[in-house]
Amino acid sequence: MCKIIVLFLVSFSVVLMYAALPKLENTEIASLYQIEKRAMQNYRAEKYVEAYELLEKTAPLGFKQSQYYLAFLYLKGQHVKKDMLEGMGWLGVAKESGDKEMVTLYNQLYGAFNQAQKDAVDKKVAEYVSLYGMEQQNVKCEKRKKVGSKRPVLECVKVPIKVDYEQNHTALY
Repeated sequence: MCKIIVLFLVSFSVVLMYAALPKLENTEIASLYQIEKRAMQNYRAEKYVEAYELLEKTAPLGFKQSQYYLAFLYLKGQHVKKDMLEGMGWLGVAKESGDKEMVTLYNQLYGAFNQAQKDAVDKKVAEYVSLYGMEQQNVKCEKRKKVGSKRPVLECVKVPIKVDYEQNHTALY
C-alpha cells in the first residue's frame, strides 16, 4: 500500500513539474522573438514605455536579451522608478547566459555595493533565477561560429515544450 501511495505522489509531482513549464511551440516562440526584437528597437529609439510593455512579456519567459534590457530600464530609471535591486535581479538572471558583456556589467555594479546590498542582490538574483532562469524557462545557450566569421557568438534559444498530460500520466505507470 505504501508503495502505491509513493508511486502516486511521485507521478503527481512529475505531472505538476511539467505543468509548471511554459508550453510553447515553435510558432509561439518565433512570435516572442519578434516581440523581443521590437522591444530592443524601441529601447534604442528611447521609446521606453513601449519597450517596457514588450520586455515584461518576454523577460519572464527566459529571453536573455529581454532580461538585459529590462535591467537597464530599472538601473537607469527609464519609464520605471529607478530600482537598483530590481535592475540587478534582472541583470543577474540575464548574465546566467554567460554573455561576457552582461557578466562584466553585473560584476562591476556588484563590486560597488556594500555587504548588506550584496546580500540583498544575491537573494533577488537567486529568486529570479529560480523563476526566470535558463533551467526553469527551458533556455539553452551556447557559443557558435557565425557564418563567414571565425569569432564565436553566444546564442540563447528558448526550446519549445509540448506536453500532453494524458501521455505523461500514463507513461508513469
